[in-house]
Amino acid sequence: MTVEKTADSPALIPQVREHVSVRMTAYRELLDQLARIPSVSWPSFDQAQVQRSAEAVAQAARETRIFDTVNVYRESTADGTLGQPSVIARRSAKNGAPTVLLYAHHEVHPPGDESVR
Repeated sequence: MTVEKTADSPALIPQVREHVSVRMTAYRELLDQLARIPSVSWPSFDQAQVQRSAEAVAQAARETRIFDTVNVYRESTADGTLGQPSVIARRSAKNGAPTVLLYAHHEVHPPGDESVR
């Protein structure tokens, strides 16, 4: 008997758990690397680091090989200056599946007082 595995299928849960279990260490290491990029978006910080963060996030998305396209964009603001970089990853919906939007910031907060740590 074949079990149809859809996103809401209980038969898929063990496979998802196994996938996460096997890859959790690598995912954590990647997130640690990304969080260490000093990509503070405030103008008084090095803005090249924000671009570096966007490129690193885009590369990580490309390496998943699940997206059709992954690009870094910078749009002009109303006064003509470039805004912060955004990473847009796209994948065509398969088999009538719904479209999903995920949103997150890749920049970080400025460092706090080192003596408090």
